[in-house]
Amino acid sequence: MNIAVRPAKKGYVLIYIVMGKCRSVVEMAVQYAQERGLEVIELGEELEDAHIPNGTEHPVLYDVGVEEWLGYMADAECVFTNSFHACALSIILHKKFYAGPRSGDKIDSVLELFELENRRIYVDEENLSEKLTQDIDFDRVDEIWKEQRKISEDFLLNALNEAEEYVSEHGR
Repeated sequence: MNIAVRPAKKGYVLIYIVMGKCRSVVEMAVQYAQERGLEVIELGEELEDAHIPNGTEHPVLYDVGVEEWLGYMADAECVFTNSFHACALSIILHKKFYAGPRSGDKIDSVLELFELENRRIYVDEENLSEKLTQDIDFDRVDEIWKEQRKISEDFLLNALNEAEEYVSEHGR
């Protein structure tokens, strides 16, 4: 990823929460990191949205530009988020990630498309600790990516061909 500005830190869990507080995801991320001997870095939008569980501390960065955000995503050991864009980039970068609760269906749609529904986490779910140890089959993700890309390419080529035929039959 050429435009990414890589952070100096390595060996961290990245938290990226958007549009409000999501304490349960932050708490799960902190526990996940502690169990694996990793640090925690949180990228935030607003200071009042930060939540650092009692007995822990981690940096919360608010002035991160796009290039740095991409760098933090690229170098994270694991990502905990409620952001569609962070989920999508985690898939692209082959990053282990977990998606916490948020309204809307974009995250659920992308998780379903790539057969990653098990990446959705809720604090009160049974077998959560088991879910947090599951790996992602990125070979399968890549197969789906390739299939979806072909579908998109075919759609665009057909639309262009139809437009070209229309113009040749009807003029402008």
